[in-house]
Amino acid sequence: MNFDDRIEELFIDLPEAPEESEIGAHIAKCGKTLYLTGQYPSGEGRMLYRGRLGLELTLDTGRAAARTAAIQALGVLRETLGSLNKIKRFLNIRLYIATGAEFKDHQKVLDHAMEFLIEIFGSYAKCATEIVGCASLPNGAACELAMTLEVKS
Repeated sequence: MNFDDRIEELFIDLPEAPEESEIGAHIAKCGKTLYLTGQYPSGEGRMLYRGRLGLELTLDTGRAAARTAAIQALGVLRETLGSLNKIKRFLNIRLYIATGAEFKDHQKVLDHAMEFLIEIFGSYAKCATEIVGCASLPNGAACELAMTLEVKS
């Protein structure tokens, strides 16, 4: 499967990776394992989704924020690796979401990001997942995405 072609087939425009001092692209590689953290629902150098689910934001808005953070992450990965085809498989996806105390649909937010990744990467995106509800996130972000991947040499 050609992941770069799949992105084009789905008409997804991947953003350029932000400067580390901007919104926060943090990446490290150890052997064939790549760690990507600090991926926010941002675009064009600004936060697109701010607030807490269950208070200022709805579940649907939270789901859109998670998908946007995943798109941001893919832009960073493409720039870092040169091609999404260098991804061998996803190992772990962690999503932090800013929520009110009564919000209970955490998994539905993560599921939307996972469905998006599986649409592109198929079974290579099926991995361990974690979701954490938080009182707040940096810059008022609605969510923050982190990934661990295995890459090809």
